[in-house]
Amino acid sequence: MASSLAGLLIMALFFTGALIMFRVNLFGNVLINAAMKESVELSGDRARTAIKIPSSSIGNDPCDLTITIANTGTTAISDFSEMDIIVQFIRGSNTPDNLTFSEGDSPNEGEWSVYSISGQVEPGILNPGETLTIDAKLDLDEPSSGVLTVGTPNGITDTRLFPSSGSTTTAPCW
Repeated sequence: MASSLAGLLIMALFFTGALIMFRVNLFGNVLINAAMKESVELSGDRARTAIKIPSSSIGNDPCDLTITIANTGTTAISDFSEMDIIVQFIRGSNTPDNLTFSEGDSPNEGEWSVYSISGQVEPGILNPGETLTIDAKLDLDEPSSGVLTVGTPNGITDTRLFPSSGSTTTAPCW
C-alpha cells in the first residue's frame, strides 16, 4: 500500500509540473505574439511615414530660422514634442544643437515651436499632404550656414542645408 501511495504522489507531482510548464509556455507564447503584432504595426506606420523639407530660411536676425516640413507619407504626425530638430553648422565656433519643442508662440534660444499647419483638417495634427511651418531660435556665437535634420517620432528623417543670413553681425543671439 505504501509503495502505491508513493507512486501516486510521484505521478501527481509529475503531472503538476508538466501542467505548470505548459501554462508558463502558453503565457510566454501569448506575450511574444502580442509583441510581434505591435512590432508589425510600428513597422507599418514607419513604412507609411515620409517627410520632406521643401524650404528653410534665416530671418533678418541670424538666429531666427523658419522651416517648412511637408508630410509626403500616408501617416499623420501628431506628437510634435517627440520630433527632433538638429542643427549642425558648417563653419565657425557654433556647436551642433538638438532644438527642444516649445508650446509657446515665440521660442527662446535653442527651441522651436509650431507656427502654422497648412490645410489643417485636424487641429494639432500634420495629416498627409499638409505642410508644417515652424519657427526656431538658434543659439549662435556667429552667423553661419548649416545642415538641418528633422526627425519624426517614429524615426523618419530628412536633411536640408540652411543658408546663412549674410549678416556681418558677429554678436551672439541674445
